[in-house]
Amino acid sequence: MNGSFTVTFPLMGFEDHRVKQLMHAFTLMMFNGFAHYHYIESVIITRERVYVVAQGYVKEFALDGRTLEYVTSHSKESFALLS
Repeated sequence: MNGSFTVTFPLMGFEDHRVKQLMHAFTLMMFNGFAHYHYIESVIITRERVYVVAQGYVKEFALDGRTLEYVTSHSKESFALLS
């Protein structure tokens, strides 16, 4: 791991205010020391959730006001969005 990761979001979603809010909240979470960058493999942003793939798990976050709140964790192998 080299400290870089991929962020995936809906192609048309970048102009979507909700997707921008989620991207901004994820960026703030990272700046506030959420995780070491080298553990993160990828990030998936949908209109409703942010999924962080790291160390064999997918951590699910939802927007709560202007911040992301942890919802649950999934096994990477059983997570549907990655297949």
